[in-house]
Amino acid sequence: MIDTDEIGLFGHSLGGAAAAELGRERSDITAIICIDGSMLGEAVEFENDAYVYDDTPYPIPLLNIYAQSHYEQAQELKDLYYNYHASSQAVESYDILLKGAGHLNFTDLPMISP
Repeated sequence: MIDTDEIGLFGHSLGGAAAAELGRERSDITAIICIDGSMLGEAVEFENDAYVYDDTPYPIPLLNIYAQSHYEQAQELKDLYYNYHASSQAVESYDILLKGAGHLNFTDLPMISP
């Protein structure tokens, strides 16, 4: 019952980073949702005290879902933030900001820990 021609991945935090990297590496993945994760694979080298980013357009639709706290930190970095680089190079990209949300709001931890 699984349509193997339409595989999407999503992940939170480091899982989002892993999903996004697989979106670049595997041709059988057709869309990615990165939930409050940094797309670490976008930096391919570090030269002259600066990151060198992958200039290949991100090949599949990409949705970044940001918690407000993470988004505000990313805004301070502007063009240096991995996700912004990937989004600006993507064939199709969308961003969602959840105001008032923190990184752990995308987990069940707030339900079980004070």
